[in-house]
Amino acid sequence: MRHLLTALLTLMALSSQAAPLEVTLKDGERVRIGEHGPLLQAMVLEDSRCPVDVQCIQAGQVLLMLAVSPAEGTPPTMVAVSWPDHSQPKWRARYTHPDYRFELLSLEPRACTSCKLMPGHTIRLRITPRKKP
Repeated sequence: MRHLLTALLTLMALSSQAAPLEVTLKDGERVRIGEHGPLLQAMVLEDSRCPVDVQCIQAGQVLLMLAVSPAEGTPPTMVAVSWPDHSQPKWRARYTHPDYRFELLSLEPRACTSCKLMPGHTIRLRITPRKKP
């Protein structure tokens, strides 16, 4: 009986968490998180990753700034996001915010020495609302 109660409580805790939301936006673009959530703007401040067609001694890094505003015209909460090493299998990192967890899924395009310059970055994030106590 105790195991059944433990399993039931675990399922209830998992089901009460809000589902993650995936957002794709261009560098500098503003989007709303969910239907009634805050506004999010992502800005790429630095992208010094090694070009895809070159072998580099250093991997380079990416620095993003996320601005999360509760409503239009209100001051945003700024979240600095950096990746000093993108050689991990899934190349992702998680960063916290009081109300949301942000996870980078991709940042494209990567630099390429034999490619034409492509304007702007496309940022794909997974955003998970934090459960309120």
